[in-house]
Amino acid sequence: MNKDRVAVFVDWANARILIEKEIKNASATLQNLHFSYNDIDKLTYLFASFIVPEEERLFRIYLYDAEAMSSSELYNYAEKAVGTELFSRLKSEWEKATGNSYPSSRSERQDMIHTRAQEFHRKIMRHNLYALRLGEQRCRIDNAAKGEVSFFQKQVDMLLGIDIAHVSLLKQVEKVMVFSTDTDIAPALNIARLNGIQTIVSHLNKSFHPDMRIQKHCDFVRSLDFIDIYNDGESNGWDFRKISRTEQEFD
Repeated sequence: MNKDRVAVFVDWANARILIEKEIKNASATLQNLHFSYNDIDKLTYLFASFIVPEEERLFRIYLYDAEAMSSSELYNYAEKAVGTELFSRLKSEWEKATGNSYPSSRSERQDMIHTRAQEFHRKIMRHNLYALRLGEQRCRIDNAAKGEVSFFQKQVDMLLGIDIAHVSLLKQVEKVMVFSTDTDIAPALNIARLNGIQTIVSHLNKSFHPDMRIQKHCDFVRSLDFIDIYNDGESNGWDFRKISRTEQEFD
């Protein structure tokens, strides 16, 4: 029996927040819970849990992210954006110590985030069945005098949409699965369906219902409880090849 190939597309900024929320909620129920998305085997198990092994096989996991800016990259942008005087005040705020432990300042915290993002991306690139797609992180200076800065990603939605269109047009897979609640993915799902590819939206919440702009381009909605995935992963040693799942479990 030929199994349907499933390409999994993960909007990491979106998925990471959801995973962190579910870990926090599960910690109140499960003692000694050990789940970190820096453990790529566990992360792979989580995504693969939404595949029905008897009928489907994992083709590839496409993960989309943007590398966090370092404090020096932020300073280079801010100096050009706000001018010398305001930049001096912003830098002073960012380098002001707020405690005795590391990171003690906003600049140290940003550099830590930058380093951890690089480490995570290197792990993803070295792991089997992953394709890493990196957009760019940008910032907006909200209040230079108070050091208030907002960060956002660019190009990620475009890269995700291009890849869904690519695998669909070339018929590389029979199904595409998306981990994202961002309605910007709707046109990409539409392209997949127009090319005969079935579309799946997955979520770590049994009561999840996609926005109607996504729902109308979606063939299946699959949701599971994080605790169920975690317990199953512990039993199987986090080997996704041991996952046993039926379509009815997503109802």
